[in-house]
Amino acid sequence: KHINMISENYKNSKFINEGIEIINDLYKLNTNYLFEFNFNIINKLFEIFKINVDIKLLSQLNVDGDKSELLIKILKKINSNLYLSGDGAKNFIDIDLFKNNNIEIIFNDFKHPIYEQIHGNFVKDLSILDIILNCGITETEKLIKNA
Repeated sequence: KHINMISENYKNSKFINEGIEIINDLYKLNTNYLFEFNFNIINKLFEIFKINVDIKLLSQLNVDGDKSELLIKILKKINSNLYLSGDGAKNFIDIDLFKNNNIEIIFNDFKHPIYEQIHGNFVKDLSILDIILNCGITETEKLIKNA
């Protein structure tokens, strides 16, 4: 149903074939768990866009805690003294706790790239599939890496 709905909504996109091929690959994973489905999507997109990162699951790190304390324990476990956070978390992170643990916080002031969409005026914060279906893989990779 999802693939058909996406196909119908983007049928006039010049990148429909490129995008639907990716979407079909993503839906090949047979799972009843949303986590596995989402994790597969993340890994596939990293592969497509040549993003090389070492992904660790919280369950693999054997740490516990709440909020900022948990983040600090995670960072210490992976031997990092730098935390990249979205700008919106400024009101929720205990900045002093990070400073006391010698961990630098960088707040990312994300500027959404604007690209041509097939359905009228630009709408931001849609799925990465919207960018792929409107711009294609090559242009999407440029937008991601320059954002």
